[in-house]
Amino acid sequence: MIRTFTLFILMLVLGAFQAHAQESVSGFEEMQLPVDTFWNGNDSSGGFVSGQSFFYNSYDFTYNYWSGGWAVSTKTDTVTAGFTNLYSAITGTGVQSPSYAVGQQNARIVLQEDYKKPRGLWITNTTYAARSMEQGDQFAKKFGGKEGTDPDFFVLHIYGYDGGVKDTAHRVDFYLADFRSDDSLNDYIVKDWRWVDLNSIPRADSLEFVLESSDTSKYGYNTPLFFAIDDLTVDLLSASTDLSQAPSSIHVMPNPAVDYIRVNTPGVSGLLEVFDMNGKGRIAQEVQSGTPLIDVHGLKEGMYTCVLRNTQGAVVGVTRFVKQ
Repeated sequence: MIRTFTLFILMLVLGAFQAHAQESVSGFEEMQLPVDTFWNGNDSSGGFVSGQSFFYNSYDFTYNYWSGGWAVSTKTDTVTAGFTNLYSAITGTGVQSPSYAVGQQNARIVLQEDYKKPRGLWITNTTYAARSMEQGDQFAKKFGGKEGTDPDFFVLHIYGYDGGVKDTAHRVDFYLADFRSDDSLNDYIVKDWRWVDLNSIPRADSLEFVLESSDTSKYGYNTPLFFAIDDLTVDLLSASTDLSQAPSSIHVMPNPAVDYIRVNTPGVSGLLEVFDMNGKGRIAQEVQSGTPLIDVHGLKEGMYTCVLRNTQGAVVGVTRFVKQ
């Protein structure tokens, strides 16, 4: 379960938390990428913060590719078809700036704790997906088929999660391409930014994006499962907690660790929690002031985030460690 305070942890790690009064807009300008470049998570960060939201990312270092979640892009190529043009939106730019985000199947966004009412966001196709549907490729068909009458579609399902519970009753569907009409003049592939209203989702601490295509095989969907977003906007539902003065780190020994860690928590008693790089809680242990011993032998190898909250639930320390 991804919990609402996970974003606080990661925002503090990245040093990017800023309090806003009424709304949060994620426009992806924070990374200050030069035009025609992209960030895909090969820095091992596990994601990034934009506005008051955390965008998960995973990167496979064995085979060196972006394996899940979100990438940030300023790529401008609206022409080149195929996987080599993975990070371009079909618009060639963001809504109000060169920056935008590219997502893939099951991408997740965690909303900052107080911003739980998603208002909406701009969505479009990537060049890779749009040209594949428009022209066909070695894996996927041309939408509409040879005669232009096949009832093809490419749809993005957006789900809200509240307290780890998936809200299927208020799912928002956005068709990135739709050839289901009896009149072929109504067929379309989205090639501009479209505002998608999320107000039907009453409350959420995270959002999940699930793609579905009519073009399938025994191996799954043939259509490239990528899309682009910009300017995610969410509204404030409760009074904001100012964490800007919280310490950015606590001390973990040893680091890297094998079986146990000791966490230096001078003057603080409360809850110590350990999260993997996907934001999933792996350990939760009540601690007293001092250097409590935490058993980590059951964790898989990798990087983890360690967070300390006091008895009032406020984040008072955060750091990372490596499990060997």
